[in-house]
Amino acid sequence: MPITAATLAQIIEKWAPPSLMASWDNGGFQAGDPCQRVKGLLVALDVDSSSLAAARRHGANMIVSHHPLIFKPLRDLRLDRPWGALAAKIIQENLIVYCAHTNLDQAPGGTDDLLAKLLGLDQVQVLRPSGEAGENYPGRKEGDKVLGFGRIGELKSPLSLAELVQWVKRRLELDHVRVVGNPDQRVSRLALCGGSGGSHLKEAIRQKAHAFVSGDIGYHDASLAQEAGLGLIDAGHLGTEKHLIPALSEYIRRELALRRADIDVICHHPQELFRLE
Repeated sequence: MPITAATLAQIIEKWAPPSLMASWDNGGFQAGDPCQRVKGLLVALDVDSSSLAAARRHGANMIVSHHPLIFKPLRDLRLDRPWGALAAKIIQENLIVYCAHTNLDQAPGGTDDLLAKLLGLDQVQVLRPSGEAGENYPGRKEGDKVLGFGRIGELKSPLSLAELVQWVKRRLELDHVRVVGNPDQRVSRLALCGGSGGSHLKEAIRQKAHAFVSGDIGYHDASLAQEAGLGLIDAGHLGTEKHLIPALSEYIRRELALRRADIDVICHHPQELFRLE
């Protein structure tokens, strides 16, 4: 049966309702016509020249991404600049772009729950519940389940920080991570946050985590972790979020199968932007 982009958005929003989106975020439809029929769907971490080329190669006319195409207010759409040229290609090729960002981070089974599962945490709780004082997030619960950003829980068996580093690299399929802390310190209580989690570091310290796993950790956050005696593993923005893309792709495939919709769902595996030399 034919499926429109609006119907696909409804499928995604069943898992990650827009009401979970942080006030500073910009999700939902960002390009194209929601009423347009979807011929093929590409699921990607980012909307960029790589994902556009993949959509073209596979005949997909809709891209569902985790990171928003349009995040900050636009100042221009000049074709002689990278972003303007990218936007022009999207419009010229009549592509539809839909983004699910912080709502998918917070949703049960979303980014942070996936990361907690991959790292084998028990007794998992939300690190920073939505709607806390001073937070610009909507307060929200799913039944009795508290929603929010980051997770904290217990490792099945305590590890040294050095052992935890190897565990994180193996489970997240990474060659390298950045580490702060004593390699011999014992870790049983672990906090984590997918993507850029530096803003949740103080909460990990407050909740007496022994170590914190996230991405895009800055110098001053690393210094704070060292002073607090908190082991810190920066697994990268990509490293902590890349497993979301196959999970989202598989979820959409299952939902489309229930509707007997014959649409190819292509999982576009993100590539690391940085290289070590």
